[in-house]
Amino acid sequence: MVGLLASVGVQKIFVHTPPSVGVIITGNELQNIGDDLKAGHIYNSNEPILTTYLRLLGIKEIECIHVKDKKSLLKDKVKLFLTKYDVLVSTGGISVGDYDFVHEVLLSEDVKPLFYKVKQKPGKPLFVGKKNSKWIFALPGNPASVLACFNQYVKPCLLGMMGYKNTFAPDAVMPVANKFQKDNKLTHILKAKRDFKSVQILSGQDSFNLLPFNNANCFVVIDEAIEFLSAGTLVSVYNI
Repeated sequence: MVGLLASVGVQKIFVHTPPSVGVIITGNELQNIGDDLKAGHIYNSNEPILTTYLRLLGIKEIECIHVKDKKSLLKDKVKLFLTKYDVLVSTGGISVGDYDFVHEVLLSEDVKPLFYKVKQKPGKPLFVGKKNSKWIFALPGNPASVLACFNQYVKPCLLGMMGYKNTFAPDAVMPVANKFQKDNKLTHILKAKRDFKSVQILSGQDSFNLLPFNNANCFVVIDEAIEFLSAGTLVSVYNI
């Protein structure tokens, strides 16, 4: 593209600057990768998930921190990141448990909710809000939920900020290779693998299960009104 522009004498073009992103990972149970794993703890996989995905999208200014489930600590970091970055993304602490302080803290910092909680699986307690020109995305803590919500909500918004068009549209509509039975009346965001002919819904759809992502290259979204898919049904496909 640079060569093409130069060949026709174009010297300057308008560009979109990628937004800066601050990421807050919450959870007392999280440990750094490389440390000896203690009983009742898990490794912090959300940090490499989000920082890697952000870099793949062309985001260069990224800061990611881990914050314990303490309201005062969380409030300090949220306040700081809302001043430093164009976009704030958090994981965990957004449901209604005893240590889920993210929603309360965001409201206390004058973040205007656009919506909170979605009839979907995974990622039901998703929060999206704005403060002036800042975008705020509070994602659930389970890693597969983080990936699903990031792909379907955060990624399209980031791409829109960078000048891309129709960022919420599916990447393809394809026949599903295998049948699938839903267990509730929620929209399902399903890990899947597509080729040139069809898309296969993978096993291991639990919100904690990252193993299917070893093969997945997309998500299939099934509307809440649909209970059963037979092989060959056309479905919306969103690339990862």
